[in-house]
This record gives sequence, structure tokens and C-alpha cells, in this order.
Amino acid sequence: MNNFVHKYLPVTAYIVVGLLFMAYLTLRAVLLPVTIDEAGTYYNFALKSIWDIVIYSGDPSPNNHILNTLLIKLFTSIFGLSSFTLRLPNLLAFVLFYVIIVKWLSILRKAFWFVTFGIIVILANPYLLDFFSLARGYGISIALLIASLFYTYRFFKVNEQHYALYAMLIAGAAVYANFTLINYYICLFGFIIIIASVRGWQQSLKQFVKHVYLLFIVTLLLALICYLPISRMIATNQFVYWETDGFFKSTLVPLVDASRYGQDYFGLVSVQALALVSVVIYGLMCIYFVVAKLMHQKKILDLFSFWLFIFFTGIIALINLQYVLLDIPFLNARGALFLFPMFVLIGIFIINELLDNVKQIRPVFILPVIVLACIHLGCTLNIHSFREWWYDAYTKDVLEIVKADSDNKQTSLNTAWIFNNSFRLHIETEGYNEIKLAPFHNELWPDSNYVYYYCERNDLPKLQNNYTAIKEFDYGNFILLKRITQD
Repeated sequence: MNNFVHKYLPVTAYIVVGLLFMAYLTLRAVLLPVTIDEAGTYYNFALKSIWDIVIYSGDPSPNNHILNTLLIKLFTSIFGLSSFTLRLPNLLAFVLFYVIIVKWLSILRKAFWFVTFGIIVILANPYLLDFFSLARGYGISIALLIASLFYTYRFFKVNEQHYALYAMLIAGAAVYANFTLINYYICLFGFIIIIASVRGWQQSLKQFVKHVYLLFIVTLLLALICYLPISRMIATNQFVYWETDGFFKSTLVPLVDASRYGQDYFGLVSVQALALVSVVIYGLMCIYFVVAKLMHQKKILDLFSFWLFIFFTGIIALINLQYVLLDIPFLNARGALFLFPMFVLIGIFIINELLDNVKQIRPVFILPVIVLACIHLGCTLNIHSFREWWYDAYTKDVLEIVKADSDNKQTSLNTAWIFNNSFRLHIETEGYNEIKLAPFHNELWPDSNYVYYYCERNDLPKLQNNYTAIKEFDYGNFILLKRITQD
């Protein structure tokens, strides 16, 4: 009985936890309105031919995360169009992400508490969870990144060539899901070559050269298939939504703020102060490796945490170098989200090493981290909205009100441009046949004959001569209007 509990209970618990997270993400994928960018991906790109998708034909928008777009095209062609089928690729990506995380943590330390700790600290970021129930490329790319890192770890441990090749191929797929991971791919290439050189390939020089040649071939193929999309984005200045105030202000602070998910912790502490906490943790990691070097002159090169830390630092350095040399702005929060699981993994590896080498340390010291992570997750779970696209939360509510107010008869609806994509998809897929939606347009149409108008409060002065408010949303930030009838 004890053997059964020791062997099977942890596995069962991991499966149950994974199913709970999957159920939550699926619920959000089904219930939450499709956002402007998700619908934009479908209407602007997924309906094109495969060739036009991969070469960025027409509009070279970074909204076209190629691998995600191709998977959306596949699933909607098989299962039909719905919010669920749009988001299915990222839901499946979460399965890959979770399985790799559990497998990796179990390899590091079989202790149930340790694996549970790792799962919680990684998945307690609600901003990360958002992208596994959204039809965007970020969730897919991060799942592939974790798989790529796992095979990099396997290569580091056993020095077998095929693991390095797997890591690079999967990293290439991650880039194809989200081009911001080019920074990851470039650093991974150098990372693998350096590890192979420093630790020794343990095989003949001929085999070493052959393997490096294969890595270069993979990289060349990736460069070829990414050249047209990236060059077209640069030529049309598609990075205007990124900022140039430095890595801390433009990337780290927005990422920490998004991960905070609207929760105001520690009273009046600003998001900049919270971002500094991550800088302090980074500094403590530096101190740990300095101490490890002083105490064990040669063993530091055998620590995967050290190499992962160097790898992580190299990515940040490359992001800064791109700005200095190429004027490429710093990544925004979602573009830099892939850094979060890497940063957490460094910490997990360090804790694992401390538990091995410092016998005085007890697992209880991580209990506060687990408690804080669980509190944050509990405070941010919701089936109402996504952090980045909060303004699309009321699409279904508006449609239901319009349908009821018009007594299920034929009527018409106009919206501000930011809402149009979401309304269009839900009207087409959820049976609102009685509602005629205005075509997409950037300017307001105050003199139009549409019966209802959904807009932001700032738009009201331009519309109030012809429309009157019948319902407010989001504390009055958004308003549903109805045309004033003329007697």
C-alpha cells in the first residue's frame, strides 16, 4: 500500500492539477468574447492561402503569428469557426507546456512537494495563463520554448547530439509562432555551441563538425522562411507599439505590471518598486554564482542553473544591443513574456542545488512563496476578461441586450472600430442573425441610421445628438446607445 501511494499518488495529483488548469482555460476559451486581435488574425490572415500567410502577403502585420495562424486555419476548416476552435491551438499548447514542466521537475527531484512548488510558481502568473486561452501565438511559442529548454537540459546532462538538434528545431518552431523569440533562438545557438566546446563533445572531431553543420542548416532554413515576414514588418514600421525608454521601463515594468494583473499588493508600492524586486532577485542569483565559484572552483561549470542564467542574461543583452545597433524598440509585456518561465526556472534550479549542497536548508523555507503564489492565483482567476484586451469583455452582453431590446426582430448595430472585430465574429458564429453589423470603419458615423451604437464614453459628445444611452459597462467607460426616434 505504501509503495502504491509513493508511486502513483503524486502522478495522480499532477494529472488532477493539470486537468483543473485545463478546465479553467477551456472555460475561458469558450465563455470569454473573442478579442480584436484574435478576430483580426482570423479575418485578415487565416482566410488567406497558406502561401500568403507564410510570406506575409498584403498587410505585413505582426498580428500574423504564422504557426498560430496556420493552426487556426486547420482547426476552423475541420471543426468550423467558433471562439473555442480559434483558441484550440493554444489550449493544446498548454498540455505540452504542463507535461514538460512536470516531467522536468520530476527529473530534478522526485519529491512531491518540490514538483508541486515548481508547478505553482510557474503557473501562478495569470498573465501567462491568459495566452493559453487566446488565439495568439504567445502561448504556443512559450510551450515550445519550454520543450526546447528541456532538450537543451538533456543535451547538457548526457552530451548526446540529437538532443541539441531537437532543441534547435523546436526553438525554430517557437520563432515561427512568435518572432520575438528570435532573441531566444540566437542565444540558444551560441549557448549550445559554447556548452559543447567547454564541456567537450566526447565524440570525434568529425562528428562534432557534422553536428555544428546541421545546426547551421537548421538556422539557415529558419532565416530563409522568416526573411520576408520580418523584412516586410521592418519596412512598414510595424513596431510602433513598442517603446524606447530602456529595458527596465519599456519591458520589465510593463511585464511585472501585467503579471500583477491589477492587484494592488503592499499598499501604495508602485509597479516600479515591484519590478525592482525582480532586479534584486537577479542580483541575488549573481551573488549565488559568485559564491558557488569561490567555494567550488570547477563545479560551477557543471551547474545547469549557471548556464541558464548566462543564457537568460545573454537574451537581455541582445535585446538591448538590437536597440543600440538597429534601433529596434524594446519588447512590450507580451513580447517579453517568454522571459518569465526562464527566470523562474533559474530560481527552481538554484533551490534544487541548495537542497543538495546545504543540508541545513529545509523545504519549509519555500512555504511563503507557495502561499503568496496561491493567493495571487486565487485573486486573479476570472471568466470575465483578458488582461490586455479588457475592453472586449462585454461583446456578448451587448449582443444579448440588443437582441432583447429589439424583441428578436431585425435591427442594426454600429460600433467604434476597436469593438468591430469581436462583434462581427460573435454575430456570425452564435446565431445573432437578426442583428446587422456595420462594416469596419475607423471614424465615428454620428449620422448613420443604425439603431444601436456601442462606443467609448469619449465618443459620446459626437453621437449624443442622434443617440441616447441605454446601458453603461465597465463603470461607464463603454456605453450602448440607441437612436433617438423622430416623432
